[in-house]
Amino acid sequence: MKRLRRPPRSFTCLLGAGLLFSVMLPALADDARDAAIDQDMARMKTAMQSKDEATLVDMMYEPIVQAGGGRDQVLAQAKSLADKVDFTSFEINKPYRYFSGQQNDYVTVPTHLLMTINGHHFDSVSFELGIKAHQTEKWEYVDGAGISPQLRTQLFPDLPQDAVLPEHSVKQID
Repeated sequence: MKRLRRPPRSFTCLLGAGLLFSVMLPALADDARDAAIDQDMARMKTAMQSKDEATLVDMMYEPIVQAGGGRDQVLAQAKSLADKVDFTSFEINKPYRYFSGQQNDYVTVPTHLLMTINGHHFDSVSFELGIKAHQTEKWEYVDGAGISPQLRTQLFPDLPQDAVLPEHSVKQID
């Protein structure tokens, strides 16, 4: 009876490294994607708290901006609202969820906001929906609270039907 030879140690190490890399690669990709989203959310938080409406409009999903009459009109509307709203807290809650459509990549970013509107305090649990075309780097965002089933179909036709968007709620706390 012939004994099987043990593979060389270098082969075993190479195989182990390959298996480890194949397990770690998706996690590394998520870390890189998460880092880009983290950076955008930090920018959004700073813009919200400093009432930098121009930055917020520039981060918006372009079809929403166009539907609102273009950048200048949306910026004017945002400035008008900024006089009535103060954001006292803007928290991001991981994990982010990624989806891929035929043309676009999507991400849901869970958010928790505390805000004052006309002297009343509100607690909002919602999400930002990030959208970017495949093979591009720039994410654009839309507030998930405003995404109705009709708007989802109209603006995001390639968002997979099985992509479950997070629930959202707003409660007045005083």
